[in-house]
Amino acid sequence: MSDVWRTALVEAIAFMKAAERPDEAWLRRIEVGDGAGWLLPVCRLHRRDDALIARLSRWRDASQFAFPTRFPVTEDGTRRWLDVALLERADRMLFLVTDAVGAPIGHVGLVVHADAIEADNIVRGEDGAPGLMGPALLALLAWAEQEAAPPEVFLRVLDENAHAIGFYHRLGFVDGSREDLVERRDGERVTLMPAGPG
Repeated sequence: MSDVWRTALVEAIAFMKAAERPDEAWLRRIEVGDGAGWLLPVCRLHRRDDALIARLSRWRDASQFAFPTRFPVTEDGTRRWLDVALLERADRMLFLVTDAVGAPIGHVGLVVHADAIEADNIVRGEDGAPGLMGPALLALLAWAEQEAAPPEVFLRVLDENAHAIGFYHRLGFVDGSREDLVERRDGERVTLMPAGPG
């Protein structure tokens, strides 16, 4: 049974990512909060959107503290990530969160695992449209439920990110397992990894 929901969700993701023109992307958007905003799929169109690449780079750099991997963010690196780690991956989806008139304020994403989906890459990048990120994440999960009814939804958050933990609790998420992490350095790249035995 798990293959059925996973296949359905991967197919829905492929459809969302296939948009190559602004009108195609806009027609695939998902409404957030009765028109308070929109989820606009990050798709093939965005490979050549230099302004979006710059915006995503700025947002990622400003939110380094929330990610387990930290590194000097560049627009070239963001472009590669967008192409290779997002658009070419069948199991990943990212939506821009826009306000009611279509101005991007952040993004929300998901990763399809074998037995669950993971809410991922949840970043508010701009001020404005207060209170929109919660409904945006719920709209993303409602879309996944409508497309495929995944058996479980989870997310990961660093213990020190009390603001995010409170945000997820208010949306109905509950604490699950905890994992000890160790820091690995490779030049300017810092990665927090599972500690393992001992």
